[in-house]
Amino acid sequence: MEAVINRLFVEQLQEMEELNELKLERRRIRDYQNPFHMSNYFFKKSFRFNKNMTVEIINMISPFIKQGVYNNKISRELKILVALSFFATGSTQTNLGNNFVLGLSQAMVSCSIKEVTDIMTEHLAPRHIRFPNTANEINRIKEG
Repeated sequence: MEAVINRLFVEQLQEMEELNELKLERRRIRDYQNPFHMSNYFFKKSFRFNKNMTVEIINMISPFIKQGVYNNKISRELKILVALSFFATGSTQTNLGNNFVLGLSQAMVSCSIKEVTDIMTEHLAPRHIRFPNTANEINRIKEG
């Protein structure tokens, strides 16, 4: 019985070690990869915007993003790129987390998407999205 318990304990320690190594690898990838070094074609395919427009979006959103204080904090720019990639591709959060350009865990992807979506809804939507409110405007839009 003691041998079984020891084996389970060793397996659990190995699993924890592997998770820690994966976290370090993701962080290394994240710190040394720059999505803006991608070709224009792949950048637009990943984020749905060209690089110049993406920089404008980052500049609009980043003042509202909280900067992390923990060891594993990610940049404001990366949080926005993660959300843009999710919006552009409809990919699952796990797939985005496994993307070696972004290099984040599913939990970080989820938090980034939520934070950016909330900011866009609260700060950008009122300035950039307007629904028609008169019959004239509705008809003009239908005809267009």
